[in-house]
Amino acid sequence: MNDPRIEKLARVIVDYSVEVKKGDLVLLGGPPLAEPLIMELYRAVLRAGGHPWVRLIPSECSEVLLTEGSEEQLAYCGPLDKASIQKADAMIKIWSEDNTKALSNSDPKRQAIASKGRKPIMATMMKRSSLPASDPKFLRWTGTLFPTQAHAQDAHMSLRDYENFVYKGGKLDKRDPVKEWKKLGERQKHLADFLEKGKEMRITTPDGTDIRFGIAGRRWINCDGKNNFPDGEVFTGPIEDATEGVVQYRFPAVYGGREVNDIRLERRPVTYSYTDGDLYYFMDANTFDLFPIASDLLGPDQLKYLKENMECEGLVHDGNVISVELPQFVELEVTETDPGIRGDTAQGGSKPAKLETGATIQVPLFVEEGDVLKIDRTQDKYLSRVSA
Repeated sequence: MNDPRIEKLARVIVDYSVEVKKGDLVLLGGPPLAEPLIMELYRAVLRAGGHPWVRLIPSECSEVLLTEGSEEQLAYCGPLDKASIQKADAMIKIWSEDNTKALSNSDPKRQAIASKGRKPIMATMMKRSSLPASDPKFLRWTGTLFPTQAHAQDAHMSLRDYENFVYKGGKLDKRDPVKEWKKLGERQKHLADFLEKGKEMRITTPDGTDIRFGIAGRRWINCDGKNNFPDGEVFTGPIEDATEGVVQYRFPAVYGGREVNDIRLERRPVTYSYTDGDLYYFMDANTFDLFPIASDLLGPDQLKYLKENMECEGLVHDGNVISVELPQFVELEVTETDPGIRGDTAQGGSKPAKLETGATIQVPLFVEEGDVLKIDRTQDKYLSRVSA
């Protein structure tokens, strides 16, 4: 006999989290281990008038692909996977594992290839889910956990205690969970509104964390059971070039089949110096040491805006810089574009312009070669003309 809380969880996710409507195509995905929850979700989608589309993928498939697949197969992004994320109106993902360490011996490089191969799917999901809710292409999604012995073991609990912990976190012990989530959302909205007035945040802990974030002008997101379920938080993305300090992680976590613990990360200012083949060399502003970062770690979205002497942020672990992040806003000169049109400073229309780093963006018609532009590199977006 199924735990009645599973049926309750399905109803909350379908009716509240993703708000399934009549005619919606709803993708249900997870491993066979989560079948009890998937079946309840299937029933709930039908009751809401939607069309459930189920994908049960054995957890062992990932291990077999990483062990036996060729690099071409690892990097392959299947057309059916692409179609599912393009066509679905709503998506519900269930996380459930019988062995959270199953990929511990997998080659990290092969895991990276497989992860990169699925980037188009993630990019489509992020693009659709960031649209206004009124847009017909907007994607409603949520992910939730189906408790197993493996998850309970990682938490040092019995399965019964772990199930109670998870389901209580989802407010499924309450008579009306949806009402409770709405009440939490209202409380968190007041917190988000308060934080949006702030300019800087500092977090310190007895374990050694001491980090400052620039948050002026940032939007705080209220998480009230709509996406990850359960949740209950507000969050933002700090200003990329106004974040500095140390974070000490004491709580163990499992990612990609590997458990990590006692991680110390530090953000430091670094300056780009030069490139040698696929390696890009930066100088640590604190020690003046030069260190290389591979081009694939920087990524093409950052490289197209990187210029000599640009000040960036480096993430340091165990004395080594493991990643570099460019500032969100960069100032670059236009090297190629069609001639500017006099008098068009307030009119619409745009044209392509090539920047000194090789990147091409759309700019207003009045922009000319030699102009220095302020650009939001995270959106490939022209913001203003700094100088002409």
